[in-house]
Amino acid sequence: MLKENERQDKQPIAFLVGGGSMFPAILEAHHKKGAPFYPSLVVSHKKESPQGVELARREGLNAFYFNFVQLKNKLKDKGGISRKTYDELLGALVSQSYYKPKGVVMAGWDLVLSEHFLNYFSREDGFWNVINLHPALLPDENTDTFTTSKGTTIPVLRGVECLETAWNQHLPITGCTVHFATPTFDVGPVIVRLEIEPDYKNESFESFSKRFHEMEKKALVEAIELFASDKITIKNGKVIRK
Repeated sequence: MLKENERQDKQPIAFLVGGGSMFPAILEAHHKKGAPFYPSLVVSHKKESPQGVELARREGLNAFYFNFVQLKNKLKDKGGISRKTYDELLGALVSQSYYKPKGVVMAGWDLVLSEHFLNYFSREDGFWNVINLHPALLPDENTDTFTTSKGTTIPVLRGVECLETAWNQHLPITGCTVHFATPTFDVGPVIVRLEIEPDYKNESFESFSKRFHEMEKKALVEAIELFASDKITIKNGKVIRK
């Protein structure tokens, strides 16, 4: 665990994860000399998060579970809990001054978070300091198609199982996007976007998935470092690198 004097030049970032498959790469980047960030908090919505919450705890980091179903059952006698209240409670917890997060990164967090969470991390430019990793190529605008760097037009995939959908549709190019989250699902200013070409003839979906997830880790770490280093800003709804 970082000592207080070792954190002085690093920005605290809160991480929302699922099982935590992206978190080891985040930890590796955080341990590198000159890293501009450190994980001030790790939260999982899953019942188990071996590579997220459990790994963070072994590192001496603040980490806990915040599972909607478990919380709803726990409060059953009091009428349960709505998703709105869940989002508000999560925002209140993560934004505590004890954790001092400059921003929040959703890395494998599967729940859609509304403005009731986002508003805890509002920016002066009207956006939110909440970053999301999405396993598909998202456009700068809220459109249904995306033109790749090679000029190929592909459908925009939002929601879950995007990787499987891209593979099943035999898209010539797919990729991942790291973007600022907004109340509109899978829409927001793009920070990093990386492309990848599946080799349908010579690789299985499993081998392609491994390549894809390595690309995701690279994109996510790059976006976090850009954000933590204040090397990006948002202008006219688009991310500008300083």
